[in-house]
Amino acid sequence: MITSFHLGATRKPSEHAPILAEAQERPGTVLVDSGPSIAGWHMLETFIKCPQLFAYRYIIPRLLARERVGTISAHPGIAAAERRVELDTGGGSNLAGVRVVAGHDPLVLPDDEEEGSTEPTPEAPVAGPETRPRGLEGLAGESRALTLGTMVHIGIAHWYCRRAIARQGHIDYMGTRYTKESSFYTPLQAQAIYAARAGALGQYLLGEGQAIQQAYEKQYVNLDAAFDVVAVEHPLRLEVYGYPFTARADLIVRDRASGQVFIWDHKTAGRPNRVPVDYSMSGQIHGLRWHGMTHFPGTFAGVTLNAVGTGKNIGIFWRGSPAPAPAMTDRFPEMLRDRWHQIRGLIESGRHPLRYPQAMAQHACRAGGRDCVGHSICAFGAPEELREQIDLALASFGGSR
Repeated sequence: MITSFHLGATRKPSEHAPILAEAQERPGTVLVDSGPSIAGWHMLETFIKCPQLFAYRYIIPRLLARERVGTISAHPGIAAAERRVELDTGGGSNLAGVRVVAGHDPLVLPDDEEEGSTEPTPEAPVAGPETRPRGLEGLAGESRALTLGTMVHIGIAHWYCRRAIARQGHIDYMGTRYTKESSFYTPLQAQAIYAARAGALGQYLLGEGQAIQQAYEKQYVNLDAAFDVVAVEHPLRLEVYGYPFTARADLIVRDRASGQVFIWDHKTAGRPNRVPVDYSMSGQIHGLRWHGMTHFPGTFAGVTLNAVGTGKNIGIFWRGSPAPAPAMTDRFPEMLRDRWHQIRGLIESGRHPLRYPQAMAQHACRAGGRDCVGHSICAFGAPEELREQIDLALASFGGSR
């Protein structure tokens, strides 16, 4: 079902005063993590957009942190899985080649990794601003849209965690069952803590984020009574033709009447009514559909976009299914396999990470009136200091692997 709501225009974002300007962090109280997954769509989308930007964001930071960037073909089971046509999925034949698996970060292979291990490798830390070589500033930085989006995601996540405990008696988050609402900060407290961690930009956007949260709670306080919360900000992992694909489900719900399961994806947008069209071809959505079909065979009913208005459109919401594109969903595993082949080929070629292929297209190098974060390096070359540190890191591993 598609629903659309409008609560009226609001003030400009800069005019929103924070409702709760700061919150004290408490030991043992959960701040929900809404960060990206290790081998998910955002990483693949970056590679599709520009392989050089992929190197800037995913290869070079790992090298500078002295994390081994290994050959993806060394990922346990990949060679064998590529030769198989069908895998045990617990579902229908349309899931051939896809299975649930606890995999590895495919870009990090430590020297002491045990053959056949199924424990995920921790994600490598990215150098902070004080240690980042000149030339890499901003590559891991947060934009206004991303900071506000994360703040809204955190607020909504805390709201559903606390509501699930109040209505269902518990919520499972990151493998732990919680039965007390006080285990989670209130939504406004969580947003204030995140804003403090995000620095000046987070503090500037806090008023807008909290105004969005209040409008959301006012709109959906009664409308969301028809479903149970299954999980909040839940990590999902698949192996698709031997290649890893992870995702973080913003919200997984089960309809109380039918038992059907839906994966929700929250979207902050200046024009929420555009979201179903804008994301109909997105690999993120098609990837979530595959996660749903594989993790919830027989009960998965689709992906729901939960669009939340920002800026002048705070109080405008849209919720429903994206425009259909079934052929894209069918071809998603094939696309994912092809992209991983390309990534593996670049890593195994020994090519210098500052010489990965560049998009050289205005829609990639300068989108939305802003330069890509790697624009200056591509335009004028990497600073000597950055080159030297990358070369030292490569030499410590005996090459690019």
